[in-house]
Amino acid sequence: SGIRTHETWAETANFLLDLLDIFPDTVRKLDLGGGLGIPEKPGQGRLDISKVAESLRAVRSIYPHIELWMEPGRYMVAECGIV
Repeated sequence: SGIRTHETWAETANFLLDLLDIFPDTVRKLDLGGGLGIPEKPGQGRLDISKVAESLRAVRSIYPHIELWMEPGRYMVAECGIV
């Protein structure tokens, strides 16, 4: 939750995909979890969503038969409101 680096998303995908040896013929979808990070404090960096996509495309090239799912979490709406 709240992951703000593309490297972490790729590491998560690779870790879970390494487990495919246990269930080689049954896994078709892999949910990487959720929480695309947003800056919550001054000075925190923004998640570069294009780098996340690039990292996950590299993973998909190795495992083209697996659907990668992710849950955006607050990323979609956290900066949409005004108080």
